[in-house]
Amino acid sequence: MPYWQLFYHVVWSTKNRLPLLTPDAEPVVYEFLRVKAIGLGAKIFALNGVSDHVHMVVSIPPKIAVAKFIGQVKAVAST
Repeated sequence: MPYWQLFYHVVWSTKNRLPLLTPDAEPVVYEFLRVKAIGLGAKIFALNGVSDHVHMVVSIPPKIAVAKFIGQVKAVAST
């Protein structure tokens, strides 16, 4: 059984750093991010942020490129 342990601290901001993550929108956006990341095989250790950016501490499996993972997760948040 292969063993891997790859941790990443990923940070991204809203478009033009606008304060779009309101207290009402945060739980919905974070749940979309969480579901997508788990669907890609990742394990989330922390997911939080403020009104203009998001932080995610995640373990990404080596079978998926980090750039591809981030692109797919960010795409869910933008929709």
